[in-house]
Amino acid sequence: MNEKARLRRELIAARDMCAPDRRRELSAQICRRIFELPEYTGAEAVLGYFPIGSECDIRPVLADVSGSGRVLALPVCDRETHTLSFRVIRSSDELEAGEYGIPAPRHSCPEFNGCGDVLCLVPSVALDRFGARIGYGGGYYDRFLAGFRGTAVTPVAAEFTDIVFPAEEHDARVNIAVTETEVIRYR
Repeated sequence: MNEKARLRRELIAARDMCAPDRRRELSAQICRRIFELPEYTGAEAVLGYFPIGSECDIRPVLADVSGSGRVLALPVCDRETHTLSFRVIRSSDELEAGEYGIPAPRHSCPEFNGCGDVLCLVPSVALDRFGARIGYGGGYYDRFLAGFRGTAVTPVAAEFTDIVFPAEEHDARVNIAVTETEVIRYR
């Protein structure tokens, strides 16, 4: 196992150890900060994800986008091509078990093809001090973000920012990290 994979496993284990009450509190604080971001309030569309395990629970953000009439799209993974596309949903009724067991939009949902200002919420295990991320090892978001022209935002607990790890050339960087204590702008 390489150093990054070992670190990913350790960081996820540390995140999993957070007490459920504390995790709910952190998620609520992070969501409140996302609601205040100009990039969020000005976004015509938000590309989100359905949180799993000990990830920050961004479901209040997803509900806010959906309730505001803005476009909400969630990812669909293609294991054959290792690519990510987004499909527009109007409610959680349009979700089904996708790849890796993660709730994803049904294939009958329209594909998101872009529009105006777009904010993408990016799941990350950790970030370094430049906004490079440790994801889950599949490279889906790295490939997607390589061509993404909107604002990439990672909701993450503060203890998982400024982590030292061997970032590789293909590792995507996010524009903003939102933690329970601050908003970190990388570029």
